[in-house]
Parts: sequence; C-alpha cells; structure tokens
Amino acid sequence: MTTKLSEEWLERYIPSGTDNLDEYANLIAAAQRFEATLHRLGWTTETSLHNWSGRAGELWGRRHNTEILHRIQIILRAGVVPTARLTASPRAISSGEYRVASSSVSSSNENLSDWAWDEDWTSPIPVRRNSRNAVVGIPKTYECTAIAGPLLTVLGGVLQEYTHLREHPIIQSARLLYPDLIRKMVALYRAAVVLHATVQADIPLRLVNDCRYLAGEIGLMTLGMSHLGLNEITSVLEELRQAMESCAVTWRDRYLVIHSIAYSDFRLISSMAL
Repeated sequence: MTTKLSEEWLERYIPSGTDNLDEYANLIAAAQRFEATLHRLGWTTETSLHNWSGRAGELWGRRHNTEILHRIQIILRAGVVPTARLTASPRAISSGEYRVASSSVSSSNENLSDWAWDEDWTSPIPVRRNSRNAVVGIPKTYECTAIAGPLLTVLGGVLQEYTHLREHPIIQSARLLYPDLIRKMVALYRAAVVLHATVQADIPLRLVNDCRYLAGEIGLMTLGMSHLGLNEITSVLEELRQAMESCAVTWRDRYLVIHSIAYSDFRLISSMAL
C-alpha cells in the first residue's frame, strides 16, 4: 500500500511551480506521520513513504523542469514572427566582436569578424564596421525574431528561482537539476529556430541577431551570478554565452555561403559606401 501511494497517488500532488510549496510540505509531513503510525501498529516495516519524502526536492525539480521546457516549446512553436526590436540591458557586453577563421565566402584579406549587421537594416545588407570606433555606453539595439525576448524572460525567471531555492529547504536539493535545465533550454532554441529560417527573407539575419543579443544578456547574467558566488551556475552561463556567440558566427557564415551571389552584391554596395 505504501509503495503504491509513493509511486502513483502522491505523484499527482507534486506542484510544478513554487506557488504551492506550503501544501507540498504539509503533504510530505503527513506521509511521514502516516508511515510512522503504520510502523507503530506493526502493519509494515517498509519505508517507501519516508524514501519518497527524502526525494521531495528531486521530484519537484523534475516536474518543474518539464513544465519549463514545455513553456520553451510553446514559444518555439509560435514561430519567429512578428519580429521584434530589442535593446540590450545597460552594461550588457556587446556581442559580435568575433575572431573567425576565413571562410569560403571571404577573400584572403577579409575576415567575417569585420562585418556586422546594421541595427537599422530593413533589408539584409551588411555594412562595414570599425568596432574600435563604436560608441561606448549606449545600449545596443538588435532586430530579432519573436523568440529571443520570451526565451530570455523564461531564462531570467529560472535564474531567479535558482537563487531563492535556498529559502525553501523542502526543495533545496532541486538546485542540482538547474544547470542541466538551462543547457536544455538553450539547446532547444538552437535546434528549433533554424526550421523557421525560410519564413521571411530577413529571418536568417534576425536569427544571427538573436544569438548576439542573447549572448550579451547571458553575459550580464553570468556576471550577476558570479557576484553572488554561485560558481556552478556561473560556469554554465559562461558556457552558454560562448555557445551563442559561436552560433551567431556559424549561422552568419552559413547564410552568406548559401547566398554567395547576394554576398558579392553586398560587398560591392559596401565598398561604394566607404
């Protein structure tokens, strides 16, 4: 009976968020008291309910993670339009200062790191940029897809939860699951958004800007977690920041390779503008 309670009935009452943690704590305490009573009566020596109670944080974390990933899936399924214009947070590191090896679409004396997508473009035309002359202190604006903003909102909420889990002893152990959850969130984005690349002509460029915008914001989050001394989550965020920067370069390179003829026109227009 206690085994069935722990494996079937009690699972239905594990909350997926942080709103009903008091009720969850009461449920765990009641399960422990019930099994202790059965022991005193000599009805059983099993410890199924106590074992279940000991895994309360892990069980909550798994259900919560599933809920978060489901929210990410909904965002991704909604698609990349309507597109958005997003301004980086103050002090967010500007992403896009890359050092990339020459590609098949670059000449021997050109490097893709010398190119950036103009923030005000209305058509996919790259412009030459001297990053050393960039204005410091002015938040950068990116033309992004409809996915980048909601994804960042969910990620910020997850990090906020992570920093407050220590205030909830009943689920504190769920902190161990958060690094993998954050990796999966970004992995889902990277795997799914390229399927939307053909929705509009400008979407590939917006996907590149997504990565650059997210890399900068994640970099700021990394700094915040570091100041709080949360070393494990800091290293995960830094790993993801680098992954997003790399992804921006890869997608930009891929777009230029696929559109090599257009790229020749881009170079001509840019050289005339210099």
